[in-house]
Amino acid sequence: MTKDAGAKNSDQSRLAGIGSARQEQKNRYLAAASAAKREIGDIPPIANLDRRLSTADSFKSWCETYEADTFTMGWSPDHLTAIARIEETVRHGALFAFAMPRGSGKTSLVRAASRWAICHSLARYIFIIGANIGKAHDSLDSIKTAFRFNPMLADDFPEITHAIRELGGVANRASGQTCQGVSTMIEWSKDRVVLPTVPFPENHPHYAEGIAAATSGSIIGVSGLTGDGIRGSLVTTANNESIRPDLALIDDPQTDASAASPSQNQTRLRLIMGAVLGMAGPGKSISAMMPCTVIQPGDMVDRILDNKTSKEWRGERTKLLKSMPKDLGAWEKYREVYEQDMLRQPPDFTLSNEYYEKNRKILDAGAEASWPERKKNTEVSAVQHAMHLFFRDELAFWAEYQNDPQATDFSDEGFLTADEIASKVSGVARGVVPPGCTHVTAAIDVQGEALYWSVSAWQNGFGGQIIDYGTWPDQGVRQFTLRSLKRKLSEEYPGTDTNGAIYSGLIDCIGYLWGKEWPTVSGDSMRIAHGMVDAGWGDSKSTVYKACRDTTHAASISPSHGRGIKAGQMPIDEWKKEVGEVMGHSWRRRQSKGEGVRYVLYDTNIWKTLLNRKLAVPMGGFGDLSLYKASIAQSLHL
Repeated sequence: MTKDAGAKNSDQSRLAGIGSARQEQKNRYLAAASAAKREIGDIPPIANLDRRLSTADSFKSWCETYEADTFTMGWSPDHLTAIARIEETVRHGALFAFAMPRGSGKTSLVRAASRWAICHSLARYIFIIGANIGKAHDSLDSIKTAFRFNPMLADDFPEITHAIRELGGVANRASGQTCQGVSTMIEWSKDRVVLPTVPFPENHPHYAEGIAAATSGSIIGVSGLTGDGIRGSLVTTANNESIRPDLALIDDPQTDASAASPSQNQTRLRLIMGAVLGMAGPGKSISAMMPCTVIQPGDMVDRILDNKTSKEWRGERTKLLKSMPKDLGAWEKYREVYEQDMLRQPPDFTLSNEYYEKNRKILDAGAEASWPERKKNTEVSAVQHAMHLFFRDELAFWAEYQNDPQATDFSDEGFLTADEIASKVSGVARGVVPPGCTHVTAAIDVQGEALYWSVSAWQNGFGGQIIDYGTWPDQGVRQFTLRSLKRKLSEEYPGTDTNGAIYSGLIDCIGYLWGKEWPTVSGDSMRIAHGMVDAGWGDSKSTVYKACRDTTHAASISPSHGRGIKAGQMPIDEWKKEVGEVMGHSWRRRQSKGEGVRYVLYDTNIWKTLLNRKLAVPMGGFGDLSLYKASIAQSLHL
């Protein structure tokens, strides 16, 4: 080997050694950095020990201290009873089922109870069961959010929240997390939370070096009622300890569909009494709380709340109105004034509130509200608020707010008889606006090969008259069905597909109706102020939106979508208002995304009921809805 070659090899070896040393140094740095990122350091001291200790023996105090942002209104007597029962269940063991009016905070109470129980080591393993797994995840997410973002909870329970906050919501960080160099064994998954194994804060009364906090390794798990998670609830910890649930939270365990099914009611009842209450293991009992809602007479919840048939459960059932007003007839006049106020733009309840206060003694006679503070800022009293809910949907009111669903037979209910319809025919001719009507509206329903339309004239009290109706294209006969159409959109607009024919028909139909002057009885005339087109037929949504945007009358027409809001679903009136949205009684008008037009959402159940009720008002009554009087010649050309 030459001298030069030897020097070259020596340089390469030296460089390789330097590279290896640098890589090793880099690895050590990365390992140290990673360890430092996983290491959460010492547990911070408790910010306010007295405040923390004051809630240990009082669930009510806990709610008023650490959950004050949730429970902002004063407690009702029913709340205080539920709070006492919840505390008894957690501390001494019991089965407590309670049905409260919708919006009373029953679910918030049990979620708060789970945080109280776990933070004060009153339960080691809490298991949350929802009607389905999605509902159960909602409950767990609520608990996790409080541990991460409730500042007072973070300050006073650092042995729980410090490690959780260090995760930053990233579940993958849990596996490597350490405290003072020792694994916290925390778990932060979608279906389960295992609290960190860490020391007590140094200012905790039970602090001792090397002793883990009492909450270490405590568990919160979830499952849907019909899922496999219930039977798989046994957990073996990293310390090889087997833990079974000692507190179950069964949150609204039935759905509208299950409540209406005898077999599902029986299945869910059997699951609760067997699988759920058996989670504690052989020879052991489990405490359970079940906030619930009676949906159908005799459903699963109705049975559990019946202390005569379900003696294992302590059932409590409360109502929004402990007693109803004696004179419901007196409320009908108020109802008309209230509905008129709702139709104002924007809604203004000055007149209905003045009417209520003036006649309150008669209206409130016999009524007693269970929660006097429960009312909106636009309302005078809790009784008035309850009656507004009664007006909105009577069946839902009895089920959701009174926990006393009424048996119903829909075979004849709600349908006007031929004689009743005939009694609503006025003396005003077809196409003429009756006296007292201030505006005219139109509605168009898309049905594939034909458009069905109607034009109505309205008074300020939401009474009025249907002044004309028909189809586009006009059929020229009195009776027909979709199958027997004599003229079809596809034939009127040849060379187009289905949506093309619908589009052309809408443009022409809108042009005809909106371009027409509707004569009044007094000899003047009116034009259509606004109208809607149903956008729910087939795949016609984009077509309807385009027609409403392209017509020369675009400023006074909107696509519309009906929504059948069921009992248990949030009413449209309670939806969060979007920016730029216009809202009224059970409807919203919103800007579409990407369609360049504003559309209307409305509750079909409420509006069908309202229109049916208006048709049922006797002729000449306040707010009645009537029909035009057609001549024989006119009636042949509907």
